[in-house]
Amino acid sequence: MQGYCQNLDADIQKAVDYYEEGNYAEASSLFSKLIPAVKADYGENDTFLYVPLLSYAGSSYKKCGRYDKALVVEKVMVGILKKVVGSHHPDHAISLNNLALLYLEMGNYEEAESLLRESIKIDKEIYGPDSPDYANNLNSLAQLYQDQGKYEEAEPLMKEALQITKETLRKEDPFYATTLNNLAQLYMEMGRYGQAEPMMLESLEIARKTQGVHHPTYATRLDNFAVLYLKTGRYPESESMMKEAMKITEEKQGKENPTYAYRLNNLTTLYLEQGR
Repeated sequence: MQGYCQNLDADIQKAVDYYEEGNYAEASSLFSKLIPAVKADYGENDTFLYVPLLSYAGSSYKKCGRYDKALVVEKVMVGILKKVVGSHHPDHAISLNNLALLYLEMGNYEEAESLLRESIKIDKEIYGPDSPDYANNLNSLAQLYQDQGKYEEAEPLMKEALQITKETLRKEDPFYATTLNNLAQLYMEMGRYGQAEPMMLESLEIARKTQGVHHPTYATRLDNFAVLYLKTGRYPESESMMKEAMKITEEKQGKENPTYAYRLNNLTTLYLEQGR
């Protein structure tokens, strides 16, 4: 650990770079080693470096499918921010949203909804109903409803979130692309393929331009598009996209990552559809 203490700044930047490049396994491993050193040097209530480090670590763990570790980190972060900045602060709202999204991935919808509604209330009171932060929370609540098959409740929230991001962010902004992609995913699940396709294409192009063709986000958008092609019977295009997404996922996250298994399952479904 001494080596990490001596080169703390360089190692933190290296871990962040791993994360931004989509190398989540390397990032989470390095964050795990850095957290005790930063806590010792800055204290457990530090919001300048320790809390942001926890945020990166929690997200890295989640992206690697290590939900148990992510849950511990996210809960610690919520507790620190509530104590240090108070319960009516945007940073606390962000931490609630992050914890809610983790619960959503774990299938704990009741906990997720409670946290999201609390986060929405805070952001609406602080920023008003026209801010990207408020839109982010609306989008998260819509995802919760979508996962439960409550499409009629999810759609107006996603459309409102998309409208806010259109008016407040550049079209190259990753959050705008995420909001666009989420609504496209909803339309695809509802069988509204004609509405989904141009949105997916736009979000894929933004990911290509802003994050590159080797980033996990690009792979996710590509795989989403491939599933749309599968559902509309365009099998050759679907297969090509799925294989490209799988290759990126294997290179960046490894075959042991749950995302790789998800991509493999999609490709298997495609082959079954063709009787192969």
